[in-house]
This record gives sequence, structure tokens and C-alpha cells, in this order.
Amino acid sequence: MIKCSSITERKRKRQQHTKKSLKYSRALCISALIGLTSPTVYGANTEFTGATDNNWLTPDNWSHGLPNAIDRAMINSSIISDSDVTLTTDAGVTLPAKLSVGFSADGSLTIQGSSFTSAISNIELGSKSNITGAIHITDSASFISSGTIDIGKASNATGSIDITDSSFTSTGIVDLAKGSNATGTINITDSSFNTNGMVNIGKASNSTGRIVLHSGNMTGDQYRIAAGGNSMGSLHINSGTVTLTDELRLGAGWQSQGQLTLEQGQLSVTSLSIGHSSEARGHLVLNGGSLTATRLDLGRAANSVVKVELNGGVLQIDTLASVGSVNENTEVNNYEQVTIKDGILRIKQESRTTFNQLLVNNSLDWLSSTSYLDHTEQSAETMKIKRGTNDALFIRDDDDGYFTVWSATIQN
Repeated sequence: MIKCSSITERKRKRQQHTKKSLKYSRALCISALIGLTSPTVYGANTEFTGATDNNWLTPDNWSHGLPNAIDRAMINSSIISDSDVTLTTDAGVTLPAKLSVGFSADGSLTIQGSSFTSAISNIELGSKSNITGAIHITDSASFISSGTIDIGKASNATGSIDITDSSFTSTGIVDLAKGSNATGTINITDSSFNTNGMVNIGKASNSTGRIVLHSGNMTGDQYRIAAGGNSMGSLHINSGTVTLTDELRLGAGWQSQGQLTLEQGQLSVTSLSIGHSSEARGHLVLNGGSLTATRLDLGRAANSVVKVELNGGVLQIDTLASVGSVNENTEVNNYEQVTIKDGILRIKQESRTTFNQLLVNNSLDWLSSTSYLDHTEQSAETMKIKRGTNDALFIRDDDDGYFTVWSATIQN
């Protein structure tokens, strides 16, 4: 005969066991989640002291020895006898997981003629407020970063990278001026600058970012110029070749100001958006060279301001996707101004209607040009729009599926 008390006791033990199992399972789940979301764990923080010289490879120059592949290396020039820390070697060098230049005081690192066996996961220039951090890459150096690059990370910080006769490769996100009111700059001279992640020029609110290609080449996918609210950002191409396989946004942040200037060279981009965000200002200046875009948006967001100056060179567009947002009363909310002087505009015939909307909106203007054409030599396929002066806008249908637009002063 089984007593009820025994049955009750066994039932109570089973319930306790079940509760313990559930509690253990919850603990495992929490542990797994913590493991998934925990930040990167670095090894030692080793700071450059310059006790012996300014050479990176001298172990006694570091507070905890040479940084290895899991360490964080910190460079603050206020405690270094020379202004720069120099890394010079033809042999492979294992770099730290994280590099902070200008962590607690202004810092500068010069990398000369080096090739690296590993990539730095994270780079910070100007890690704290009002601090300056700079990296100079020269003499055929080959530099690789696999993580985020913050140039001017903290508020009011300043960061810069100068690349000369070298190559720079990043497979992560590059943020110029990541801190509010910060400044971030990249200068490229006779070098290659290759990115495989988003590049934000003027990332934070009220920040200023700038990339200048003096000569060389750049490749990447998505660039956001003036990405933060009220930020300012610019990409200036003096010469060289730039290829972007995704989108280039001018005025990417709210009330921001983004500018692209092409002096000479070539820029090819899949999508170009000028005046991308609400109340943003986007400015394109073409003084020479050639800019080709598969798609062009002028004033994609409401109340944006677009300014395009074709002072020289050629702007070629496959699809003119938009020329301003329209409100419920079919009124254009944006201000667009496309001015043609000595530049040439080429657009595929499929976008002829959208182009005509620029004329309807009085958004297309032309100035006195150095080109002089006898109007009697124009073919029947050329449309001429003449104002009170002898300055005229010409639109010609071409045999390759495009139509060409330019301005000229007519000689009668």
C-alpha cells in the first residue's frame, strides 16, 4: 500500500528538479547572449614612452613591451622626445588589435616603407576631447585595417591621415570626425586608398570631414559626405581615378552641407544623390575631367538645396531619376540650380522628360562660354535655346543613345 505522503514527497522533488533545470537553462541562455554581445576583449594596454628612441620596434620604448596582435597600443607625443613615433622596416610586422594615436595627449605616428603581416582591427585618432592624433604613411608602405577607423573620434578632437607613395586598405567602416564638433581629414598623394565598407565624411553632428585626392586612385562602395546633422563634408579630387560601386551622397545628414569638387581626373559612381537629406545642401563643382553616374538624384529629400556647376569637363548620366521632391499640391519643395558654362552634360534619352522638368522649373541656367559656334553649322537635330544675348544652350541628339547639352556664344 502506497502512502499518500510518499507520493506527495516524490512529486515535490520532481517539481524542485524541474525548477532547477529551468533555472540552469535560463543561465545558459543568458551566458550565450552575453557572449554574443560582449565587446572585443583586448590584451594589455601598452603606451609608447620613447625611453630609448622614437622607433616602434624598440621594446624598451613601450610601457608593457612591444604590442602584439591582441594588445592596444597608445601613442601620446607629449611624453616622446621626438614629435613622431616611427615604424620603419622591410620585414613583416605584427600590429596590435587596437591603435590609439592621441589618446590622452596629442600623438603622431609615421609609417615608412613597411608591410604588415596582420591588419589592425580598430584605429582611433584623437581618442579624447580636444586631442589631436595623426598618422603619416610614406615611402611605399602598405597599410591594412580590418575594423573601424575613427579619425577625430571624440568631441572637438582632430584626426588626420596623410598617405604618400603608399597604399591604404580598409575592410571596415571609416568615420571622419566621429565626435561632435570634431575634425577629420585624409590626404592622398600618389597613393591608392581602397575601402570595402562605408566611408562617412563628417560623421557626427556639427563636425567637419574632408578627403583630398591630390593624385593616385580611390576605390570603394558607399560614401556619405556630411553624414551628421549640421555637419560639413567634402571630397576634393585634384587628379587621379575614383571608382565607387554603390552610392555617393552629398548632404547625407539633416541640415548638412556636402560638396564634391572634380578638378581633373575621373570619377565613376553607381548612384549620385545631391541634397540627399531633409534641409541639406549638396554642391557639385565640375571644373574638368569626367564624372559618370548610372543614376543621379537632385534633391531627393524635402527642402534640400542643390547646386551643380559645370565649369568644365563632362558629366555623363544614364538615369536622371529625380529633380526635387513634390508636395501634395504638386509644388517642388526643393531648390535646384544647374549651371552650364564650359562643361558638357550627357544624359541618356530615356531621361529626356526628367531633364525637361529642369527647364520647366527654371532650374537650368547657362553662362557665357569660351566655346564659339556658328549657328549655321548646327544640324537639324540640334535644339538651340537663346536668350537676349548671344549666349545659347544647345541640346543635340547623339547616335549612341545619349543627348548632349552645352552652352556657347553664337557668332552670326
